Amino acid sequence: MEEIEKKQQAVKRKGNNYEAGMNLGRACMKLFLKGRPYTDYEHDVFNLKQAKAKIGHLNHSEHFPALFRPHVHMVVKRKLKSFLNKKLEQTGHMPPLALSADKATYKHRSMQFLSGVTISPGAENLLALVSFGQPVVKDGSGGPALAQEMKKGLDKFDVS
Repeated sequence: MEEIEKKQQAVKRKGNNYEAGMNLGRACMKLFLKGRPYTDYEHDVFNLKQAKAKIGHLNHSEHFPALFRPHVHMVVKRKLKSFLNKKLEQTGHMPPLALSADKATYKHRSMQFLSGVTISPGAENLLALVSFGQPVVKDGSGGPALAQEMKKGLDKFDVS
């Protein structure tokens, strides 16, 4: 009986930890999607606690969203690569992609902002804006060098 009780408690604890992790992740996603500062995280967690949501006892610092963000980035990048390299079932063609680039310099460091617009059938908005990153310009600021930097940035997403 003790062994069965221990297993049931372990399953319950695992479920509680999963639910707490999902709640904390949702609070982080709100910050990322709305462009809010990380300092809002602690207030959001407090509100979740007041609403009796499961949030656990760890990761309630404003530093957690910054540590969580690279993991979200990795998943989003993988899904974006998959979407851009698969034919749309609605059209039978690859998703259209209008690319845009702009060079910016901040404190003597030049970057190439890469973005695009594509369609996202089934989403709330048909047009979706996509950021492909801001690679640092290392090989000069001439046309061929900037084109090469753009190509390197887009190659990370398998965009041809």
